[in-house]
Amino acid sequence: SLIMLNNLILKDATSEIKMPATFIKPQSYLVLTSTSKSSLFNDKNAIGVTSFISINNTGEELTLKDSANNIVCSVTFSD
Repeated sequence: SLIMLNNLILKDATSEIKMPATFIKPQSYLVLTSTSKSSLFNDKNAIGVTSFISINNTGEELTLKDSANNIVCSVTFSD
């Protein structure tokens, strides 16, 4: 079934963004980028987001939360 993103929040150590009103199909992907860079992607699965999060350093965690602040998913980046 489709995964709706419109009530989710993507958060890093210093900022957060509300996910766009869109969905992800099963067995697919979605590329999030800044609105200023979205034209660089010739992919229907790329969406520009206002105030996009910047991944700063190794060890930074990105967390996806629902509207009740429950963690849906998280990932920590490393070299």
